[in-house]
Order: sequence, then structure tokens, then C-alpha cells
Amino acid sequence: MLLLWLGLAPVGVRAGAADGAPAGGGAARSYEEITTPDFVLITPAGDARARELAAELLTFRRALESLLGAPLRSSLPTTIFALEGDAWTRYAQPRTGMAGYFTAQPFAADLMFDASMPGQQPRELMLHEYTHHL
Repeated sequence: MLLLWLGLAPVGVRAGAADGAPAGGGAARSYEEITTPDFVLITPAGDARARELAAELLTFRRALESLLGAPLRSSLPTTIFALEGDAWTRYAQPRTGMAGYFTAQPFAADLMFDASMPGQQPRELMLHEYTHHL
């Protein structure tokens, strides 16, 4: 399972306790999961940060819908991994210097980014990558 590979234990919606271990051993991290009809946000950054990122994403989506004058719909919700520290650098970062990316396949849309960057960089990166999906 991708969550275990990334070092995150799948423990349910808005979970706080970890019950699995990442591939290769070591302690599993707990994570928060927020599910909406349009995206699933998964992050080890804690409940407050997860809610903040989800609210920013919903606001951004609504602003684009208002600007375009039409609802933005997709057949599948985007899975967004807001990773931190070694979960990003060891397991998800495709190459040095890359802070995030979006991939789309016929049956999935995934967005991964380094949520541990300073200031507004994580927010800006998340919105930039999400725009690729829209």
C-alpha cells in the first residue's frame, strides 16, 4: 500500500494513532486524512495544518469556479499527500531540488509535495500543482 511505502500508517479518516510500519522497518507516522468529493488530503502535519490546507484548497477551487462561471468536476477525487521531512525526501521526491508534482493516470490523480518548506511555499506549491488537475 502506498501509505505504508511512504512511512504513513493507514488508520482512517482524521486518524491520529499509527498502527503500521513503513516498508524497510522503522516506526510508522500518524497522519490526518480529510476527504471531500473533490480531493483526499493526507498529511502527517497534524489536524490543524490538515484543516488549514484543505480550507485553502476549497477556497481556491471555489474562486476558480466563480471566475470560470462553471463548476469544476472530475470523475475521481485527487489524492493529495502533504508530506514532511524524510517521508518526502526518502520516499516521494523524484529528484533533488523538486518540491512537488502532480500525476494523472486513467484511474487516479495524485499530488505530492513537501509541506515542511518555510512560509507560504507549501500553500503556493499545493495550489500550483492542483491547477494541473483542474
